[in-house]
Amino acid sequence: MQDDFFDDFPVEFPDGKSSHIKVIGVGGGGCNVVAEISKTNPKDVDLIICNTDEQALNDNPVNQKIKLGSQKLGAGLDPAKGRLAAKSSEAEIELLFDEETEMVFVTACLGGGTGTGAAPVIAEIAKRKGKLVVGVVTKPFKDEGVDFMQRANDGLNELRKYVDSTILIDNQKLYEPYGDLSIEDAYSKVNEVLVTAVKGISDIVTISGKMNVDMNDVRRVLAKSGTATIGIGEATTEEGVGVAVEKALKSPLLNDCNFSSSKGAIVILSCDLSKTLLEARRQATETVQNFTGNPKVFKFGLYPIMDLADKVRVTVVISGFRLENVPNWGGENIYIDPDGKITQGDIDPGKIYKNEPTIEDEYIKRKGGEKPVLVIEQENELLALEEEPAYERKNKRKKERFGTPENSANFFTIKDIGNDTFFSTDNSFLHKTQD
Repeated sequence: MQDDFFDDFPVEFPDGKSSHIKVIGVGGGGCNVVAEISKTNPKDVDLIICNTDEQALNDNPVNQKIKLGSQKLGAGLDPAKGRLAAKSSEAEIELLFDEETEMVFVTACLGGGTGTGAAPVIAEIAKRKGKLVVGVVTKPFKDEGVDFMQRANDGLNELRKYVDSTILIDNQKLYEPYGDLSIEDAYSKVNEVLVTAVKGISDIVTISGKMNVDMNDVRRVLAKSGTATIGIGEATTEEGVGVAVEKALKSPLLNDCNFSSSKGAIVILSCDLSKTLLEARRQATETVQNFTGNPKVFKFGLYPIMDLADKVRVTVVISGFRLENVPNWGGENIYIDPDGKITQGDIDPGKIYKNEPTIEDEYIKRKGGEKPVLVIEQENELLALEEEPAYERKNKRKKERFGTPENSANFFTIKDIGNDTFFSTDNSFLHKTQD
């Protein structure tokens, strides 16, 4: 990444104002999501809804609204109409992205008219104004039909031209884990993922920490990364940080993600510092690094939050990975690389990675396992080994296995020089092999 990448990116603002995030819901689905986010009262986040449907705008509780175009009844299922409506409101949209705005979430449910057509236009305007732009979008159910799925894929391809990262949610995945829930409750699970993404980022850049992660760190990880996911997990200190990481990375609604190919990651550990062991810090960083393939860009943050009591919270941001098994309009799956390249049809099963993180207890205790203090062979007797010096056992093994003569320079010996006894070999590096 070029050194001048951040030259036009504001770090401090007048009047002591902090980082500023805007969340823009586009179309009926996107506006509904923003209405859900408003219930959480996110700190230092502006919520805006944009729609071609005037009645839907009036019924939405979010205060800041932009009516797209002159039509009153919406764009129907025509993304071209949604795009033209957004273009006609471009001047009003541009006013949203003032100098204090650092990051923009554009959220929409793809497949319809307004969200599919207008979201890329809004993202393009935000990007032109120099903002960090993240698209948070859903793919439709397969049973919504070929046309709906094709519009969604076309809209996704267009949106990806203007956003730094895309968080993609597959509605089809609602059926398996949430098929026995009411329709209202099941749909709310989609909103939870989107709310988590916005809350995760806003908390990162607005809460003061012991080891801070600022907006420049977020930008380094998300800028031009192609794909992203944001998760939050909590666990008790007895359960361990690894359990919290697992919860943060495990969502049945996110498409299969090859996290092992990730380019960037942020991990935030929030806890009561007086009740959390230092070991928790290592567990958090090593677990995420291991799961994401040790990405080149990595940032750790530590945030003291007293009211968590005996709990720990982990917020994880991962970017630049491969999306796999994404539903396509032809019935087969597609695979999306971070650079936007799409592969259709079959793919080598060995290259498909399921997003099913399992944090093993032994890994949490010590990555890679403990090194043994003494390695013995099956025929050895422990008491005999205790009476025989380590260097003599090594000499014996060399002679038995390799026929090394006893006067070889590679043999270990004890030498008395003056009043002192020295361990000796002509190859000094072998000293390091002592038991």
